[in-house]
Amino acid sequence: SAPAFPARNVPSRRSASLFFVFKKTNASAPTEMSLYDSILAKCEATFTDDDQLSTDAYCSACDAVSEIYSAMFSIATVSNQLKSDLTNSVSSVRTAFLASPGEQMNCRDMIAYEVAKDGLEKIRVNKKAGTIGWVWSKRAVEFISVFIRGIVTETAKSTGTVAKETYEQVLRQYHGYIVANVVRVAMTAGPSRDKIYDRMGLPSDHEEAEKALTQLALAM
Repeated sequence: SAPAFPARNVPSRRSASLFFVFKKTNASAPTEMSLYDSILAKCEATFTDDDQLSTDAYCSACDAVSEIYSAMFSIATVSNQLKSDLTNSVSSVRTAFLASPGEQMNCRDMIAYEVAKDGLEKIRVNKKAGTIGWVWSKRAVEFISVFIRGIVTETAKSTGTVAKETYEQVLRQYHGYIVANVVRVAMTAGPSRDKIYDRMGLPSDHEEAEKALTQLALAM
């Protein structure tokens, strides 16, 4: 039988009511979709009409979310490593999806199919398994979502402090001592909120930017 997975605490794509589009003031120039707009659009498209998590759309959304690392962390080696971890996990999910029957198979069914086909013991030792990739990609997206919420709600704290606390809350338990210490140090060197807003294509007004980030966190 298919394994049970906890429901994600996010609204269905049909219930999402806000979509912030920030355009350049030069109307004659072609409008490019900002990093924020691109990620939000992909995240809001992950659920099917029957509120199932589309595997193909989920992978596309994770690919888009991975671009946030460059905007939110100043140390390139760290942001690139975090981005690589997420994209590699998504690659495993996509490979398992393409190998499973049914072009529109959702994440739950894909995982159930892989577990039934290979068994949990084999999956646990296979780092390339789609199920393992899904678990790690979900953790990575959760880290970004919680970090974004922290930027909005913990305004008295620096982005570096928020990132470090988010890491302790979401990812620390899955890392060894050496990796954890390296990540902790790297997390403290976060850019200012203004720089993050600018890199993501958000308005400079903090209140508007915070509204937009709240919507993005809810969509993840």
